Amino acid sequence: MKIWFDKADVNYNSFITEQFLLIPFLDESIIRANKDFSSSATWIKDITELIEYTNIEDCDAIVYPYKLDGNIVKYIKLAEKFNKKLICFYNDDNNKPSCLPQCVEIYRTSIINSRKKINEFGLPAWSCDFLDLVNLNIKKKVEKPIVGFCGAITNTVRQETINKLSANQNIICDFKIRDSFWGGNIHDKGIRLEYVHHMNNSNLILCCSGAGNFSYRLYECMSLGCIPIIVNTDITLPCEDVIDWKNIGIWVDNIGDINHIINNYWSNITDEEYHNHQKLIRKIYTDYLSPVGFTKYLNNKYTDL
Repeated sequence: MKIWFDKADVNYNSFITEQFLLIPFLDESIIRANKDFSSSATWIKDITELIEYTNIEDCDAIVYPYKLDGNIVKYIKLAEKFNKKLICFYNDDNNKPSCLPQCVEIYRTSIINSRKKINEFGLPAWSCDFLDLVNLNIKKKVEKPIVGFCGAITNTVRQETINKLSANQNIICDFKIRDSFWGGNIHDKGIRLEYVHHMNNSNLILCCSGAGNFSYRLYECMSLGCIPIIVNTDITLPCEDVIDWKNIGIWVDNIGDINHIINNYWSNITDEEYHNHQKLIRKIYTDYLSPVGFTKYLNNKYTDL
């Protein structure tokens, strides 16, 4: 994918996840200093092989080199002048619709789907690939599935969902309730490893929006091949044109139906199907939702224009 950005605009001494397409032009030590994006070396290598810097006339897309802010005006004018798409990324809890022109295509973590603009698209929320920390644990079907959740109760939807699940006699609830986001210390290795092991030992993972209308946990559990229970809070998810989200996870539109939906899924799936579903989840993460997979997705989208 051929991209253009003004190299003079970039601070080469720092890195944020919104700059993942700029990885080929940044020092690896700077990228790894960002502890939320410090995963396998293949991310850096593979993204570097996918991205080419070119002049603005020949690029497939202009890339805004920072998190979406008011300085984008300069880039909008250039996109309009050269008849190019301008792509930008916004990893944030804010879900207010944008008011930018349609030459700008915005990939963001938090979107209210019913209010989404035509130029707004889902963005995965990245932490490291959890298979860098533990081995892939493809589980066998058991009589009662373990439904896992380790995190804070940041909204009423989470609380209502946990209350509903706790009354379900057909599942085993393994809920570790934290006092704050990521246990109050997002880079504490002990807390993170406990979170990862808890998730890796669960059959199903409750994924419900937190402060923003999205869930880090969704992508983290998929990196482990864990099957997500996706509570639909009017969400927009990434790659909706190629991922059938309603069949990838256990999709819940109405919390009142959650126990019936889980019970129905678990009673009807065979051990072989459960085994294959876990492997499919991991493949979807690798192919589309990891930083490399999402870069390939964008590559396919913009080089076809």
